[in-house]
Amino acid sequence: MRFAAAPAAGLLALSLCALAPPRVAHADEPVFGYTRITEVLPQGAKEIEFWTTQRSGKGQGQYTAYDYRVELEYGFTDKLLGSLYVNGVQQHIAGVPDLEDLNQTRENGFSAELKYNILSVYKDPIGLALYFEPEYTKYNAISGERSTEYALEMKLLLQKNFLDDRLIWALNLSSEFAREQVGDGWAGEARLGFTTGVSYRCAPGWYAGVELDYRTVYPNFATRSAWGLFAGPTIHYGAKNWWATLTWLPQLEGRATDRELSSRLQLNEFEQQEIRLLVGFRF
Repeated sequence: MRFAAAPAAGLLALSLCALAPPRVAHADEPVFGYTRITEVLPQGAKEIEFWTTQRSGKGQGQYTAYDYRVELEYGFTDKLLGSLYVNGVQQHIAGVPDLEDLNQTRENGFSAELKYNILSVYKDPIGLALYFEPEYTKYNAISGERSTEYALEMKLLLQKNFLDDRLIWALNLSSEFAREQVGDGWAGEARLGFTTGVSYRCAPGWYAGVELDYRTVYPNFATRSAWGLFAGPTIHYGAKNWWATLTWLPQLEGRATDRELSSRLQLNEFEQQEIRLLVGFRF
């Protein structure tokens, strides 16, 4: 699957925004690719989502990886959402320093999600929700090597709507704690950061906006070893029973720990750019 036309798609969506008056999307519809909103599915509602994230560029050689997820969501109550994910990874690696050449696609474990809505963005001054995601993976996301990892990601979600809900702002504060098998032992790692985005409903079913993603890595839960700042456009279209979101996030700045790869980007833990496509169907 190729995403080379992602920036052009963003310009097309912005052009479409001027063609017709706006229409409200479903309250729980994800208008961002990386930043989660605070609303959840209504009680008894079900949805299936397909995720594809392309990560590409290591400064030298050829590096392209795809993260795949199939997610089934269910609204337990009007405030509690639960999900199950089946994950996969595909990697094409050739000539990248410190990484073995690889060309494989594999199933890569599973994860679950709980999201609890505390305050509704439509009834309260600000939307507020808590998010928990335990995860089990079989292969390292960067190198593709066999490496068992258990992780728990936690997020605090905030959302504020403006202009009669036409303009959406959201902020996620994230922390993830992981234990990865290294040889005969285990190593710990903390990943902290935040994502934020602004999206404007500019045509029937269409949203266009921008997202920013800041990530840090703390090996052994100690000193920060890497950080990266990503930002780029996001577009969303929602119909009656399905929706799609496309986000392009190039890395703008990072801690360059390997000058042979880049003088200003962090390309050991991250890539030069990411492109994510989400497609969901209600049933």
